[in-house]
Amino acid sequence: MTTLCDVCEHDAIGMAARGYHLSWIPTRNSTGGKLLFPGVRECLETVRERYPRCVIGSITNGLGSASESGLREFFDFEISADELIDKEGVNGDVARKPSPWPFRRAQTMAQTFMLESGNANRASDDDVISSLKIGDHKLERAYWVHVGDDVLNDCKAAKVHLNCRTVLVRDVNVVKYVSGGGAPWAERPEAVEEAEKNKALYVDEEIVSVGDLPDILGKWFN
Repeated sequence: MTTLCDVCEHDAIGMAARGYHLSWIPTRNSTGGKLLFPGVRECLETVRERYPRCVIGSITNGLGSASESGLREFFDFEISADELIDKEGVNGDVARKPSPWPFRRAQTMAQTFMLESGNANRASDDDVISSLKIGDHKLERAYWVHVGDDVLNDCKAAKVHLNCRTVLVRDVNVVKYVSGGGAPWAERPEAVEEAEKNKALYVDEEIVSVGDLPDILGKWFN
């Protein structure tokens, strides 16, 4: 089978994929750095200052990168579902939130970072990780906070899979992203409806700006 430009289908797919990774993704990340929501950098600076031994990571269902958007200094690890699918062959339904797999991987990566990083004294800080047990997935909710903008994929998933505290960021001025079909089972209308209907079960705090997060953490941990 050939395309109209006389390139076989296999090569055409490879060319498109290469262009996607070499051009579109870097452009997306750099643009993200220019369009950060107000208070994001200040929020992360405050969290780092108040909780110097905390571990900060991100989980995304796509290929966006906080580090490549100019926030590298604040993040200890990142999990990209699309990257896991491309590089490690992880099944899409498994790699993407609200599947338990990315949350369990995040826990493992946080534990590994605390044990192997140059700042390994994080692993002995009782205020941060006294409840973490290396080698299993037990995590007391008091020491893990998941922040996200989606009740189903973020708050419900984190609550169900890790039993941790959750913060929902919901700015009324932001038009919510709707999946184009990358994770069809996760975007079932009935699943979204159930999560929203029972939001009180899954959301511990709701804020309208990421800049409000340090105050929430202060209420819980100070």
